[in-house]
Amino acid sequence: MENFDTAEFRRSNGLSNINALAAFDAGGTGEGVIVGVIDTGIDREHPEFAGAISELSADVTLDRDTPTFDDSDGHGTIVSGIIAARRNDTGTLGVAFQSTILALRADDPGSCETEDGCSFFDRDIARGINQAVRDGARVINISLGGEGFGFSVLQAVRNAAANDVMVVISAGNDSEIDPSGFAFLADDPLTRDHVLVVGATNQFNALADFSNRAGQLAEFFLVAPGEDILAPFPQEQCEAGPGNCFARASGTSFAAPHVAGAVALLAQMFPNLSAAEIGQILRETALDLGATGVDGEFGNGLIDLAAALQPVGTTSIPTNATASRMLPTDGSAMTSSAAFGDAFSAARALDGVLMIDGFRRSFRLDLSQSIERAPAALALQSLVDRPRHLPGGDLAVGDVARFSFSAYDDRFAQARAALSPRAAALESPARPVAFLSGQINEKTRASLAYGLSPARVIKSGQGPDPAEDFALSARIDTPFLASAADQRTVAIHQRLSGMLSFDLAFVEGDGPDGNGGQSLSLDRLALDRRIDDPSGHRLALAQINLRFGGALIAVQAGTQAENGSFLGTQSEGAFALGTGANSQFLALDGRYAFSDRFEIFGRYLMGSSSLDQQGSGQQTSLGGSLFSGIDKVRTDSFAFGLRHAGLFHKGDRAGFAVIQPLRVRGGTASLRVPVARDFDQDIFLFEDRSLSLAPTGREIDLEFSYGLSLDHQTRIETSLVQQFEAGHVDQGASITSVLLRLHTRF
Repeated sequence: MENFDTAEFRRSNGLSNINALAAFDAGGTGEGVIVGVIDTGIDREHPEFAGAISELSADVTLDRDTPTFDDSDGHGTIVSGIIAARRNDTGTLGVAFQSTILALRADDPGSCETEDGCSFFDRDIARGINQAVRDGARVINISLGGEGFGFSVLQAVRNAAANDVMVVISAGNDSEIDPSGFAFLADDPLTRDHVLVVGATNQFNALADFSNRAGQLAEFFLVAPGEDILAPFPQEQCEAGPGNCFARASGTSFAAPHVAGAVALLAQMFPNLSAAEIGQILRETALDLGATGVDGEFGNGLIDLAAALQPVGTTSIPTNATASRMLPTDGSAMTSSAAFGDAFSAARALDGVLMIDGFRRSFRLDLSQSIERAPAALALQSLVDRPRHLPGGDLAVGDVARFSFSAYDDRFAQARAALSPRAAALESPARPVAFLSGQINEKTRASLAYGLSPARVIKSGQGPDPAEDFALSARIDTPFLASAADQRTVAIHQRLSGMLSFDLAFVEGDGPDGNGGQSLSLDRLALDRRIDDPSGHRLALAQINLRFGGALIAVQAGTQAENGSFLGTQSEGAFALGTGANSQFLALDGRYAFSDRFEIFGRYLMGSSSLDQQGSGQQTSLGGSLFSGIDKVRTDSFAFGLRHAGLFHKGDRAGFAVIQPLRVRGGTASLRVPVARDFDQDIFLFEDRSLSLAPTGREIDLEFSYGLSLDHQTRIETSLVQQFEAGHVDQGASITSVLLRLHTRF
């Protein structure tokens, strides 16, 4: 990026006050824009105007003996220099330093040599305005004053307005509460959207003592630097010699060209804007210096180019060439689940997308910066709060049938939340947990559960579950069984023989859990979910269990249907990924007990997920979104470890586990995004892009757990968890978490 903050820039002492540097850094130069200057002419030989003066510049008076637009006074040269002094590392820099000056000399012949100074007649001003319009000026600067104006001038300004040319007029230097009578050209119904009246401020952004106030023209009034402004001066009137002639000047005459230059910059940077729209933007984005809102002193305030270059009004992303279909950015959001890691937020495919504001101006943005990624850190509070053992009772019916009922309700959640605002932020809403299991006959058992992990329900009849000893049990279990809150589970266990059995389970959940079996931020206040659409899932699975000796092997197959999410990722607007998704998964689970005290275990899962209505091997076609299609997404997870009972004391258990949380390992999204604009035809150009849905990294978690029963009623459990490349981010954070949990029954 070029450096514009140079000595030349700093010598141009009005530029910093209007934040011109922001415009220069954004590519603002004024190139190709013609600025008409109706004044005393211009020093055409001054180095600051090399290549800056239009060949159509002219003397618009009819009675000068020798017509010339050379400046014999200096006023016009200073005004033109503030607008368009060239960037040449010497002297000063104009607001629109590559714009073209159409110098239209209109001073009455001989008047500038008189004691009263230069005078201008209506006929010459009108002639200058009309010529500027004919010669293609986008803006006309008139740094003149007077008690009023004639009909010829009014008609000329009306002509400018009809041709969408902005007219900038100085407010006058009489310290009056209203601008000069000449400035009331702005108050004509046919010109008011195309005339700006400009007062002067000093270096401290206070209104200059000499400047007229906004008064009755506050609606059209802006202020700009106009005191002690350094600018080029005619070399013939200067002792410094050729190329070194500059002067300081004060007056609203020198505030107005700052605004005219700003108009030229916006016209160059946003060719689609009309002059009326440019004026509206400058007024709406001006720095409010006086009483709040438009006031009688500063009017709309000080022009602020940095603010003028920011989007104004509603912002949208075009989805077709004419922008007749658009996606509002305010309604576009994505909360990416942990399985995708940084796939969306680190995607280059979402950079450089064009959006438009309320004035149809184009802006480039990196959409990946607006995607919220699941926090990598564990939600320690939720892990500590998770119920492990549910109090309940048994009921025998006959010789075989037996029913068990367990329930849990966190009655202390409200008390913990009351400890502090921080505690309240961490606290989950209290969720009751209930479990009902019935032994129908010797071989069949049925279970109903609410709010309990389906994995716990399925394994309830298989003896001690090694995952239960770990804080990250949800990551050890099938991830698809721990992705929703308030889950309702129906399960049937059927023993086929002494070695073989199978399980069927049906699960329904209301929506993504705060934990999702994955990870949430320790501070839930940091997670701003803006997506309000309800979501949920339904899951069905079958599991075959083979037990022989000390070994248990289970093969699990299942399918999950999500409503309103895709692998837990919620999206809408420009990021919309459809209305739901379907996943199929296959898992192999095994464990082997060397003794009643020591066993090892392992699990591997692979899955395939696709959006609704996607056929095999095809890509889902999405409407109303930047995503044009999504391939099938492949996922996997694994866990293995060991646990040892009675390691140090009778009644203790220690464990170690290596875990890879559910991770997307393959899949591609296709996008069609607006990347350029043809201003001649006012159409948007699109580019087809692809985005890998696999994250850049692979999270591996290590957990060491230890639990000890202090007595029949009290047990203490600890876990040390180390996350590497947390959140599946390449070279991501390594996070260490320590959990301590105390159980007591009373």
